[in-house]
This record gives sequence, C-alpha cells and structure tokens, in this order.
Amino acid sequence: MVKDNNTVIEEFNDLVNMSASELEDWLKEEQSEGSGWSKTDGSGETVGHERSETTTCYLKYEKTLV
Repeated sequence: MVKDNNTVIEEFNDLVNMSASELEDWLKEEQSEGSGWSKTDGSGETVGHERSETTTCYLKYEKTLV
C-alpha cells in the first residue's frame, strides 16, 4: 500500500527533529562524521552523514510545498 503525500510528510516531520539550517550546522561538526555505520566504498563517510545531507535537501524542498 502506498501512503499519500500528506501522510509521508507528517511521518517525516515526526522523525526529523532539526530544521534544515540546524542540520547543516550539525553536519559541519566532527560529531556528525561518526553517525551511522561506515560505508564500504572507502570514502570514510558514514551512511548517516551522507543521508543527513539528503534529508537537508528534503527539509528545504518541503517549504516550497506549503
């Protein structure tokens, strides 16, 4: 079953506890580099760090939908 857009946005907002700017600031901190598990591509970046960058894009995009 596919969820409707409003449900997906509501669930996303319930799970993400930072604004886009807060998340961008956190990504610049050393602490963020260890979030999640290590990727296997040798880049040294964790999956959590990489996904947080994508989440920032979603947070910015959502404001254009409202």
